[in-house]
Amino acid sequence: MPLSFPVHGALPHDDGVTFRVWAPAADTVTLELDDGPSL
Repeated sequence: MPLSFPVHGALPHDDGVTFRVWAPAADTVTLELDDGPSL
């Protein structure tokens, strides 16, 4: 499933909600990338 990350600053009034929703997903992606090549 492709991930679509919001662009920071695109919806300033939603930044707080966006962070709360995407932080766990970002952590998961980061852990998965740890086993891959360094970017």
